[in-house]
Amino acid sequence: MMEIFWFCVVAYMLAMYVVLDGFDLGAGIVYLIIGRTDAERETIHRAIGPVWDGNEVWIIAAGGTIFSAFPLLYASSFSGFYLPLMIVLWLLILRGIAIEFRNHIQNPVWPPLWDAVFCFASLLLAVFYGAALGNVVRGVPLDDKGYFFVPLWTNFRLGPQPADTPPPPEKRSDGDWAFVGGQEERHGQLLVAWATYAEGLRRFPESFALGKAAGRLAVALKRYEEAVAHLTPVLARATNDPEIQYYLGLALAALGAEDEARTLWDGAQTLRAFRPAARLELSRSDARRGDLAAALERIQEVVEESPDSVRAGGFEVILLRRQGRRDEARKQLRHWHLEGLLPAVQVRQQHIAIGILLPAHVFHRGLHAARGAAH
Repeated sequence: MMEIFWFCVVAYMLAMYVVLDGFDLGAGIVYLIIGRTDAERETIHRAIGPVWDGNEVWIIAAGGTIFSAFPLLYASSFSGFYLPLMIVLWLLILRGIAIEFRNHIQNPVWPPLWDAVFCFASLLLAVFYGAALGNVVRGVPLDDKGYFFVPLWTNFRLGPQPADTPPPPEKRSDGDWAFVGGQEERHGQLLVAWATYAEGLRRFPESFALGKAAGRLAVALKRYEEAVAHLTPVLARATNDPEIQYYLGLALAALGAEDEARTLWDGAQTLRAFRPAARLELSRSDARRGDLAAALERIQEVVEESPDSVRAGGFEVILLRRQGRRDEARKQLRHWHLEGLLPAVQVRQQHIAIGILLPAHVFHRGLHAARGAAH
């Protein structure tokens, strides 16, 4: 509910800015066309003079609200649109300066100079705002780390554009090696990506990005000792990075260091993006220790906070059955099958993950009962 509330607040602030400051921008755009004489231009200035600076408070308030309510959105958008936003900031500054400085010096050159600045700054602001809205509506190429880059300049050609080509290996930076490896991962070429990260680390052994990527991939490839070797030094450089904490915890748990893994997952759950996954692993750890009540309580918190978390839903079904609460388990299993999200094999795999696999005939009998109730 809070997310919806803050979304409505931000939408309202942006709508108010568009309506109110749109009046100021429009006055600036037609300034040199309508205002042919000095008296006409003074009339336009007086029309927006009492309100123009107040109208811009709405965009400042919207930015502050996004920063506090949606920090990931703020970080992604302000990094991806960094150059356009800096230009917008300077254009806003130039508009304000033009309005305030125009009448400070009585000189034939001074007022016309600031009149031109005011007009063209208003026009460019409208262009940049329109381009920003168009990019948001079209969508931006957001990667799995929440980063994207959209070039400010374009050739204005429609249709498919040529993809970015990394430089040859001898000219690549550590960021280039990480980019190539990430592309290979996204195409399912995990072993090829592993070789890419290894070559990048051979050339840049102190690279934070490559060490983090290689450690994360090592966990996926179940090379846990290598994952620990890669992730431990990068965690020392960024002790509050939840992604490193989560994956290093997975590697340590697989190697038997359960207590260290739990400490890392406790840290990883502080960031919303990793909270469901970290809490799921903590719940699994509770189950492996035999504390099924604590495991169930924790996983129910995950399901309540992230109702689309399929893995958490399947694990909740397992824990309910293990505690003899079969009616509740059947109800939850029916819910997930009605949602079309939870295949039977996933529930069975999670039984294996905590070492409490039910007999096949018991599992399938419960599954068929749930499906029958669903129909």
